[in-house]
Amino acid sequence: GSSNNFSILGLDYVDLYMIHGSTGNHNKDLVCWKQLEELLESGKAKAIGVSNFGIDGLEYLSMNGEVKPMYVQNKYSVYHSNGQYTGVDELKYTSNNHIAFMSYSTLNTWPQKLAPLKSKIVENIADFHSKTPAQVMLRWALQNGAGVIPRSSNLQRIRENFDLFDFSLSEHEMLALNSLNDLVQSPINRRPSVKSLFSGILQKSSINAPDPFYEFTEQEPKKDPSEISLTIVNEREESISISWVSPKEELHPVDTLAPGAQTEITTYHLHRFQVAMESSGEIFEVIQLDRAKGNRQRIGISSNDDSRMTDEL
Repeated sequence: GSSNNFSILGLDYVDLYMIHGSTGNHNKDLVCWKQLEELLESGKAKAIGVSNFGIDGLEYLSMNGEVKPMYVQNKYSVYHSNGQYTGVDELKYTSNNHIAFMSYSTLNTWPQKLAPLKSKIVENIADFHSKTPAQVMLRWALQNGAGVIPRSSNLQRIRENFDLFDFSLSEHEMLALNSLNDLVQSPINRRPSVKSLFSGILQKSSINAPDPFYEFTEQEPKKDPSEISLTIVNEREESISISWVSPKEELHPVDTLAPGAQTEITTYHLHRFQVAMESSGEIFEVIQLDRAKGNRQRIGISSNDDSRMTDEL
């Protein structure tokens, strides 16, 4: 398929080749990603990346592929800046992992009905700088660390979209714009890494609270969204050994547990651990972590070879 694309384009190589969207299946995404890695190695692509991927998808490709994504292109606007799918700050994640973040649909209403260009806050800031609301929106994204790719067939608007570097938004203007997202997003979502008028407020969910604004507490220090605090308990009658399985299938010993003993491990989403009998080395279980089950998890290794997992929320 990719060879045919180059023939249609009449090119020997492209600067960037990316997957437009996830299939919804990590393994299928990885198959596609390995084809892009081949294009990179052959020189037909100078960089490879993805679009419409959440952090889970990026983590899986990074951990299981030979090359981690170099570029991600996702929706990013003042009303939609906490993460395209999960409410987790994707811009902060990509920055921390040296992945270029490109924002699309910075100016339009998708997927919500609020129009960024019609916000009175945006309009007032634009008037102050003698700029258009669109220029303010694009400059906001740039100052937060995202790239921008606005689309237009109007020559005047195309020129305006380039005219972003003769002004800058003040700290107070950025604060106001960053706060718009918090007014329309569920408070269950993580706050963005950028400063907001609502920074420091985070809702703790309660199954007895029908109102999402039911209980607010001070925000805890931010952690890596993929981090998991794992407790493994040996409920068997013999000692067990625990090893971390690297993406290259290499074993790294973690701990040896006597009967009734437990160990605590700080690990990450999709990490795998092998459990074996200490005496014989016989492998009887491989555990793969899932961040969706909570950021604190407890696994009991039982004598009937059936582990029991409890999420501690």
